[in-house]
Amino acid sequence: MKLFTVFIYIFFALLSVTGSQAIASHTDNRILHHSFRTLKTEVANDFMSPPVVRLGTADRLLVSFDEIAEDNRYLSVRLIHCDSDWKPSRLVESEYIDGFNTMDIEDWAYSSNTFVHYVNYLLEIPSGNFAPLVSGNYILQVYDRDEPDETLLQTRFRVVEQSVPVSAVVTTRTDKGFNDRYQQLEIVLDGERAGIGNPYQDIKVEIVQNGAEGQ
Repeated sequence: MKLFTVFIYIFFALLSVTGSQAIASHTDNRILHHSFRTLKTEVANDFMSPPVVRLGTADRLLVSFDEIAEDNRYLSVRLIHCDSDWKPSRLVESEYIDGFNTMDIEDWAYSSNTFVHYVNYLLEIPSGNFAPLVSGNYILQVYDRDEPDETLLQTRFRVVEQSVPVSAVVTTRTDKGFNDRYQQLEIVLDGERAGIGNPYQDIKVEIVQNGAEGQ
């Protein structure tokens, strides 16, 4: 049987907005400047897990990347809160982040004994006054402090909280086949406790397998 991780979101529709958050016209993981390489987003001490942290816990994300360069840049990051479709939500920055929505990257190292010189950058989230306040989907964008309107690279991660207990069972006994390429997923949760009025509209199930997302 193929291995996969299941995430369950209970959400109310959030509209896309214009303004400062509209800079996220593309919200997937991507490198937007040719000199950057090897963007990675990992859970600290658990690099095999997807980039998901639990709200209000000691969980930490490590974001690292390289730039082909002789010297370091002075880079900063910002967060964009998104809805379940990875579109910027209608929350204002003060509603989803503790402190100011900017943090300088101060951890970098130069390459040594390499044919191509590069600089490795590393940051940890949450960190100090730069911490998500609510659960949801987030995009972290990296930019040069002198050119804040130009995003150099960006990465996705999730912040979750267990509002209601959820259980799931996977079986290969399905209407399409048995012990073959299909699996069936059964999910149980307490809708009344979660305050779900219409499960067909308020619940979205997303299945993630080996980093590839689907619905």
